[in-house]
Amino acid sequence: MKKLLLVLALLMTGFLYGQEAQTKDGVRLELVSTDNGALVKYTKLDIEGNTVQEGNYLEGKPHGIWQLYNADGSVTTMKFKNGKKIVMNATINGRETIVEYENNRPVVVVTKL
Repeated sequence: MKKLLLVLALLMTGFLYGQEAQTKDGVRLELVSTDNGALVKYTKLDIEGNTVQEGNYLEGKPHGIWQLYNADGSVTTMKFKNGKKIVMNATINGRETIVEYENNRPVVVVTKL
């Protein structure tokens, strides 16, 4: 579903540019820039309208910092570069966990007490 919405957003790039964000089924898509390719801000909302996930797509691929707002109040972040995972920071069982990736596969996992 997310991919379909993203494709539709990219096809409507000219329509969305300079427009308010378009929201459907709890997903808000907003064209942010076209200078270095189509950069689309993605925001997922819960049924109360609170943000539960946000990040950017560059040319249809996750790019930059994505944030997932967890029910326990913690925030999980994932850094992407042109669709490839770079690093994830999360709190798991009360411990900060950092996972580094190469070729979208975890290669280093560090858990802090």
